[in-house]
Amino acid sequence: MLITQRNIVCKILTKVLFLLLLFNIDNVYSKVEQEDSYLSFFKSGTDLIIVDKELMHIKNYVKSAFPDEEEISLEQLFKQDLDIKNIQLFSHGKSGELYLNREWKSSGYIAKLIKKMNLESLQGVRIYGCNFGENLKGNSAVNFLSNELNVLVSASSNITGALGDWVLEVGDYYELKNYPKNTAINLQLQLQDSDNDGVADVFDDDDDNDGIYDCVERQISNSNLESLFKFNGSAVRNSDTEFILTPDEFNQAGSAMSFEKIDFSNDFNVQFKAYMGDKDATGADGVAIIFHNDPNGVDAFGTRGEGLALQVLSLE
Repeated sequence: MLITQRNIVCKILTKVLFLLLLFNIDNVYSKVEQEDSYLSFFKSGTDLIIVDKELMHIKNYVKSAFPDEEEISLEQLFKQDLDIKNIQLFSHGKSGELYLNREWKSSGYIAKLIKKMNLESLQGVRIYGCNFGENLKGNSAVNFLSNELNVLVSASSNITGALGDWVLEVGDYYELKNYPKNTAINLQLQLQDSDNDGVADVFDDDDDNDGIYDCVERQISNSNLESLFKFNGSAVRNSDTEFILTPDEFNQAGSAMSFEKIDFSNDFNVQFKAYMGDKDATGADGVAIIFHNDPNGVDAFGTRGEGLALQVLSLE
């Protein structure tokens, strides 16, 4: 199934994400994706340390302070039976989310990543990201991870690392005591805010506050697909203006989740071209546009689309 973006028209505000889903009727499943593009993994005794690769001061600390640390690959975590009891995760954070692989990720993504690893002895997850455990959203994220992974979870309710504050106050209380009290270190991510309206560009629908939505100014047809959609399952980018949701004929499910959001209180228009393939009675079985407010955001992934329809598409 191939989707083109040339004719997509959008009016973007806030509230609800939309998702393009494609289903094969037989044995729908999601392929394991490589999620380690911007993450480093270290093993120290029974600890697994996961660090955003761009946090060089943290990487240097791990290499110097943790005894007998060994850098390992995500593939090793998938395939080898490693005796890991605790995960220590370092990245930028905000309430209920971490900045991983250059994207804001929810607790659902974090749980999914950890579940992929072969960690049968895991007992605890310690999250060093500013404000991850702050307020109701943060507490809910901590509780979700604890229940989903069946481990103790520790997180911070304030700016982590500032003035040597490496205390995780939310969930299972924990303090990283051997980190140097460097006042220049903290995990608060400073995002660009071009129009100084208090909303970072990555979340702002109108970066320059001129009343014209960014997607209109940038001309979606000339944008990078990866900057518009998060590909899940079997979905892959095919060209500058096309992506394929199910490259193979059988046993695949793919989705392309928009990073932008839609407000149902305003008019909007979603258009795309869909190629259903040339395999009679095989290959792609259907395509749907889904609007949702799942807390997993762009990492949400559906199951079978049986009987799912708001309006039937007429193919002429």
